[in-house]
Amino acid sequence: MFTRNNLLIHVDVKSVRAIDETVGSFRKAKSEGLFGYSGALNGIVSLGGKDGIARLYTSEGQINRSADVKISGTLALITHINKALGVEMGRTVLPHIIMDAVERGDYIIPGAGFNFSKIFFDCREKWWSEIRSAVGKQWQPFADEIGEILVVGGSAHIVAKLLPNDRYKVPTQPQFFDLLGLI
Repeated sequence: MFTRNNLLIHVDVKSVRAIDETVGSFRKAKSEGLFGYSGALNGIVSLGGKDGIARLYTSEGQINRSADVKISGTLALITHINKALGVEMGRTVLPHIIMDAVERGDYIIPGAGFNFSKIFFDCREKWWSEIRSAVGKQWQPFADEIGEILVVGGSAHIVAKLLPNDRYKVPTQPQFFDLLGLI
């Protein structure tokens, strides 16, 4: 039972099928021709709130399990920012306040009027560097076989400008890309 648009809906779920995270992204990317190197291993980096995952797929859509990397999500970025805010402002703030300011693009803590843009960009670089390092170590044995890497999830837009070359892509609607690929 759940409510949608103020309407109480009763549902009987007859079966559930678990699908690996990023499978939808791979399917959607392949169907839309986003992988220019379709015969190579292609990667999906899914950046979520609490955590994320980086995976490599064969051209047939098989997950290379030995290349899976669990990575930190936006919560780790917020933790870095809050540590710096604690030093600069003498206090931390609620995570949603930080994310709202990032989403607005003004990097201002309401009420305090504190602009944390430098802190954000420094912390974002540190967070993304940690992710790149973890993924790089795990994917090193496959480096010569990797074609392209798609960055998806709710935090993909945060790193879009840090991606090193055109082999890294952020699709339209990265937050919903995985889900849309399951339809």
